[in-house]
Amino acid sequence: MTGSKTAVKHWTSFPPRNITLENVGGDQGQSGETHHVLVTVTDRNGNPVPNAPVTLTETGPGRFQTGPSTNPSSITVFTGADGTVDVELFTQPDESGDETVTATVTGSGPGDECTRAANDPAGAPAGNCSAGPITITWSKTGGGTDQTRPRITSPAVVAKQVGAHNHRISGSGAPGHSLTIYLNGVAKGSKTIDASGHFTFKPFIKKRTTVYVKDTDNGKASNTVTIKVKVEVSLDCSSPRHGVLKCQLDTNPTLKHAVVHYHIALANGNERDVAGETNKHGNDKLKQTHLHKGHVDVSATVDGKKGVATGSGADGTKIK
Repeated sequence: MTGSKTAVKHWTSFPPRNITLENVGGDQGQSGETHHVLVTVTDRNGNPVPNAPVTLTETGPGRFQTGPSTNPSSITVFTGADGTVDVELFTQPDESGDETVTATVTGSGPGDECTRAANDPAGAPAGNCSAGPITITWSKTGGGTDQTRPRITSPAVVAKQVGAHNHRISGSGAPGHSLTIYLNGVAKGSKTIDASGHFTFKPFIKKRTTVYVKDTDNGKASNTVTIKVKVEVSLDCSSPRHGVLKCQLDTNPTLKHAVVHYHIALANGNERDVAGETNKHGNDKLKQTHLHKGHVDVSATVDGKKGVATGSGADGTKIK
């Protein structure tokens, strides 16, 4: 008896392994106004980790918008669905100087993945449980910049994935200002901030892409957002003859020359791990012979080039 079955499984995030912290729109702040920093938490595959607790600590002039008025002060925040969280700081009009901010994965310690990964042997993906310090320079004159024009306010750019191939980029800034859109550092288009101070656009993205916008009226750039394409892997297996298993693997979107890891679990309890590679069309074929009769489970994990998301699929069939 032969049969085939196709299933798709979406990759889910692992525990936090890395954290980054960056200023939004530069490191200059105008006294009496607000400034934003962006925290990003990712797992071992570089995928965003939602709902991850992060502790931020600041010292110097200024304080967190939602935190205590002590100096230094700390707050705990949680990442959103995209693994990021935007944090707002402010100063009084008469305050100036340098403020430093650090971010740490809350609860990280000897038993946490990011701590263990930080001590991984050479060549293993490193772990990073803390980020910073970064510096915000508060100035009553705005650090010498042109304060007659509003700065891009946060969230300056927020990436919201609509589907496997389409992504919506939205944000806010000075009403009426013109924006230049940069994809992987190359100018790819323009947009005008509407009267309500908002903008949105939908770039067509097939691979890992960094996105940011630059206000062409005042020269200020937004934070950078990294978009990763979600990958679907389908696996179609059949047993055309005794003891033989054949499988067809397809990826969507196409992952060319990507490493494939197959895991085969046989009815007699034995297991096999087989390596493969997708072709230029994002497909691969698996053939195994001399298999034990009975039900067999096959799973496949596809690891694309650096920065491409990982997907996996699973299938079951019967060997006669």
